[in-house]
Amino acid sequence: MSTTDRIIVFEDECKCGEGKFIIERSEPDHAWVRPSQRKWNPKISCSNCNKKYQIIERNNRFGIVLKEELKERQGIKDEIKNNTDKLFDREDVKNIINKFICKLSNFKNKIDIYRYLQKHHLYTNSKSTFYKTWESPKKWIEHNVFLLTLKKIIKALNISNDELIQEIEDIEKMKATTSKSLCFIGEPIYNKNTY
Repeated sequence: MSTTDRIIVFEDECKCGEGKFIIERSEPDHAWVRPSQRKWNPKISCSNCNKKYQIIERNNRFGIVLKEELKERQGIKDEIKNNTDKLFDREDVKNIINKFICKLSNFKNKIDIYRYLQKHHLYTNSKSTFYKTWESPKKWIEHNVFLLTLKKIIKALNISNDELIQEIEDIEKMKATTSKSLCFIGEPIYNKNTY
């Protein structure tokens, strides 16, 4: 029967002083623990601070952020997902994707498809990787079409649709706001590399 070691690696007074900020590390109880088996569990034992703050990990460091900022960030991510899903459900977008599948299907061999995708910045890996992974135009679309590639596909097919391009760019701008890291309140409270 395997057991788990749980160790409190960080404990300090919370912001209001009525509780603690705690970081617990758990790992299997054996001598050959891999880093991927370690779990980190940050907690706030104060009900007041727990309503206002959350401990998050970024770049192997734990820090405190406002829950309101996390909630706002998640709201934007949810809106991005909804807008992206709606965009890909549109008939004009489905038609563009089908035209692109037809375009790729019309090439006689893989090297021509590879060159076409490279020319339009839709594929950046090596030719040998392309040959190993290529299955069909439809499969490629399933694994590679997202907002940025959709924009490139529109350009590659010489389709003029300013409204669609603008919608894609609006979603990309929203994404850019969520890609910036939330600022910790003060300095990081714990560095995973120090234990």
